[in-house]
Amino acid sequence: MPSTSRFVLTGTRGGADRTRILLLVADQARTVKQLADAMGRDCATVQSHLEVLQKNDLVDARAKDRTYYRPTPRARADWETIEKAAESLDRKQTREPNQQLL
Repeated sequence: MPSTSRFVLTGTRGGADRTRILLLVADQARTVKQLADAMGRDCATVQSHLEVLQKNDLVDARAKDRTYYRPTPRARADWETIEKAAESLDRKQTREPNQQLL
């Protein structure tokens, strides 16, 4: 994964939420509402993060009756980087117990 994408997950303020989104859509495509509910965030915030992930080719959207998001082949090809970002969040969560990874 190019450093720009790594930066999207770990080097920016919203990186933690974007990493959470990727983890949540890893096994099952989800809607904005489903993601917002799972994360305890509002839909507008989640939509904003999804737009960043789409611009960096980390999630794509498939429309059925609703729009569902899932990781792109590019994200899956370098899942190790995403897992490392999640581990970093886990370590941070240990220091800041009021925040949950998922």
